[in-house]
Amino acid sequence: MFKKELLYLIFGIIFILLIKQFFKNTDALTFSKTEELTPLSKKTLNRVTPQLRKIVASVHYIPYPSDPSIIKNELENIKKKQGQLTSDHRKEIYQESKHDIEIFAREMTSNPNYIAKIQNNINTYIDPIIMHIKIKFNRN
Repeated sequence: MFKKELLYLIFGIIFILLIKQFFKNTDALTFSKTEELTPLSKKTLNRVTPQLRKIVASVHYIPYPSDPSIIKNELENIKKKQGQLTSDHRKEIYQESKHDIEIFAREMTSNPNYIAKIQNNINTYIDPIIMHIKIKFNRN
């Protein structure tokens, strides 16, 4: 009987140490340590204009909270605020979303180049900004 309890104790200690190690090494899961820039990523970075550099420079660094309870509290606060929405407010959000989708769908069907324009804007403006932010803040 003593061997069984000792075995459980050893497994419990190992489990606790593994969990502690996992939380201690979350800083290791950064962009520079988990990914390498591909040729496509480098090409994307080369498309950055001075205007896009200003946008990237304006993004402020917000460090990760060191205490997981802070994240938990923030998520609980968001859930609480979502629960406080009235049915009228939910209907208003739905109507606005529906209206935006209708405009998007109408534009897509009436203008065959619309999707190509969207893709071009993503490639030209959004992708380079995302790559710069990933590198600047070293996050995945």
